[in-house]
Amino acid sequence: MEKKRVRKATKHRLFILIPVTVVVIVYFIASFSYYTYKIYSLKSEKRELTEKLEKMKDEEDNLQTDIEKFKNPDYLARYARENYHYSKEGELVIQTKKKEEAEISKEKEEKTTSSAIFIFCVMALFLIATYLLVHKTKKR
Repeated sequence: MEKKRVRKATKHRLFILIPVTVVVIVYFIASFSYYTYKIYSLKSEKRELTEKLEKMKDEEDNLQTDIEKFKNPDYLARYARENYHYSKEGELVIQTKKKEEAEISKEKEEKTTSSAIFIFCVMALFLIATYLLVHKTKKR
């Protein structure tokens, strides 16, 4: 078989052309990846902002309803008595815990309890491991 000789000029062109081609391809892949990520992040931001807008519209509707209700003096008086403990003459105000406060205190108790159980378990495992290591070294 005959071996073909590659001319020096062809080698030189390939030596320049291949790295340039690789750089261009890497640039296009990087650009494509960057813009794909950018589009994805903008779509997720749009979705979040749309949800936030819907919540704000609902809140606006609720506030408009409250404004209409507060125009009624009977409703306003009842609201003030319920939420701000105002009273008519001769009425006594008895304060009770609100449901939210009770739920918050219950959650704190649960967190404290679970934290205490976790710490107890970790300490028990540490003591058992220490005992086993000491016992194992004494046998030797």
